[in-house]
Amino acid sequence: MKTSNQALPVKQIFSSYDRDSKAGDSAKNKFCSQCGSPSCVATHEQTIRFVCPSCGHITFRNPLPGVSVLIEDHGKVLLGRRAKGSFACGKWCLPCGFVEYHEDMLCAAKREALEETGLIVDLHSIIQVTNNFHGPDLHAIVVVFYAGVKSGVPTPGDDIDKLDWYPMNGPFPPLAFEADKEIISRYFLTRIAGLPVEGPPS
Repeated sequence: MKTSNQALPVKQIFSSYDRDSKAGDSAKNKFCSQCGSPSCVATHEQTIRFVCPSCGHITFRNPLPGVSVLIEDHGKVLLGRRAKGSFACGKWCLPCGFVEYHEDMLCAAKREALEETGLIVDLHSIIQVTNNFHGPDLHAIVVVFYAGVKSGVPTPGDDIDKLDWYPMNGPFPPLAFEADKEIISRYFLTRIAGLPVEGPPS
């Protein structure tokens, strides 16, 4: 089944909490990273930030870059059950994770897929980019890749304790992230080619 991309509404911003609630409640920034003094919450450039009253240092909090991988094989998508982590334990998701400082997003996607599924994947394209507001301390901008299996046997690892293949049109088990259902459903309906990915260096 294929639907026109223009006929299907696009959803790329997902929030798991009330973003309009009082900001600045992060325990991670209670003390200044420069001088160690207690920080205070203040409005700076029309945004609530942590400001050090002693040295004036301003803590800028930025979203983390992440990757997610939709692995398809014979019309089915691979999902993993989360066994540990700060939230959504016991629920299912696409292989995903954060980009390490030393790596690029392509390497991160392949690494996360291997760590969580035991599979070496071929990244075919970028099919979505989402903004995920998981909580006051965790905002992520996620690049979603469409991939196929190159080699390996599905073996759960890292923070995943079970893997299973599901039809692209569902039904799905309880999903950890609202974005995943949107990603899978949209790909199933549109079969969007996406943006090509850079090949390995020659």
